[in-house]
Amino acid sequence: MALGAVDAVQKHSGPSDIVIIGVDGIPEALATIDTGTTHFRATIVQSTRRAAEVAVDALMRMRAGERVPAELTLPAIWHPMR
Repeated sequence: MALGAVDAVQKHSGPSDIVIIGVDGIPEALATIDTGTTHFRATIVQSTRRAAEVAVDALMRMRAGERVPAELTLPAIWHPMR
């Protein structure tokens, strides 16, 4: 979504004070941010490996009859423009 916003702002010469921040941290987003030539300033990156580990841990707890919290937290990394 953020990359689409970047394209739309560039295509329509949006105001220079626009700042775009994404939330998925895909490689294309990171590369675009790192160029420093767009309004895309940062994204949040979550490790898919860590998400899988948390999910499997919750599943194993449930399978063992343990109570699993309704909300699980994953660490995130802030990737700003450098």
